[in-house]
Amino acid sequence: MNTGTASCPPPGLSASILRAAMAAAAVALAAAGTASGSGCVGDINNDMKVDGADLGLLLGNWGGSEQLVDLTGDGIVDGADLGVLLGSWGVCEPPANDTCATAMPVTDGSYPFCGTLASSVGPSLPDGTCVTTIYNDLWFRYDATSTGVLTVSTCRGIEWLDTVVAVYGSTIPGLAACPGGVGFSTFLGCDDDGCWPHTQSQLSVDVVAGSVYLIRVGNFFWDQIYSGVLDIQMTPAGATCANPIYPTAYLHNEISGDTTGNPVTAISPCNLPGSSAPSSWVRWWCGCDGWVTATTCNPATNFDTILTVLDDGSGGACFGGVIDCNDDTQLPECLLNGAHRSPK
Repeated sequence: MNTGTASCPPPGLSASILRAAMAAAAVALAAAGTASGSGCVGDINNDMKVDGADLGLLLGNWGGSEQLVDLTGDGIVDGADLGVLLGSWGVCEPPANDTCATAMPVTDGSYPFCGTLASSVGPSLPDGTCVTTIYNDLWFRYDATSTGVLTVSTCRGIEWLDTVVAVYGSTIPGLAACPGGVGFSTFLGCDDDGCWPHTQSQLSVDVVAGSVYLIRVGNFFWDQIYSGVLDIQMTPAGATCANPIYPTAYLHNEISGDTTGNPVTAISPCNLPGSSAPSSWVRWWCGCDGWVTATTCNPATNFDTILTVLDDGSGGACFGGVIDCNDDTQLPECLLNGAHRSPK
């Protein structure tokens, strides 16, 4: 049975079987045509099961970039693809995450999928969105641990794969609300052909820490054999200039931030060579003329900071002109471990 949990080939898979399968790899791969697998990831020759024949096809193309055999979509046939194939060993069956109620828990990362045997029982998308119907859809559950932008993408899949993706939220934090239920589900967006010029999909939505989001991946065509890779990436608020933290109040704000894992800024703050470092970005709108004070002199700030204020312009462009910059203010309230290290 193909449950996707196997970690090694089944007993009895001998070296002679592997050699025979590898010898037939070129012929069998040509016969497989352009299909991406009949019903499950790893079914390269479309015979409704993952077995020694598929393994031979994979090994026969080891080190190559044949899309039909590159099960992870990373551009090379290697051990990662072998792991996916062995994990899918057996007779193809409908995927476990065929319905919203059985959505597969996911975090940031990459997830090979095949929805050919999935049903098409999900609800229609709202009028005026990317499409009306998603066929053979698969469901994934994402529990947000931070606030920011969640990006889901099938762009690394086979180029001719035509997918649709949609994301749903909930009016109740912590609840995974399936669409079409009692009304707690909220439609956040969908995408078709966002990986232009190819027909895979990519979608970014705002998410809030502590909330649950349901990701729906499916087929644009009702009769298309399809498999691919779902990439999930969370960008925390403030990690980039394009995705800043927005203060919740106008006159006074205390903003908590974390630069861990954030990209290195493209500017050199305070004209200090080599001082670029991971940054946290805040966008604040000034409604009148006057003075504003921005400071990291908070007891909770536990590292040596540099503070730069830039004019983002009327269009909200990143990396505008520097208004002011400070490193190591001399104010006594900004001491860090007895040294003047925090700016104001």
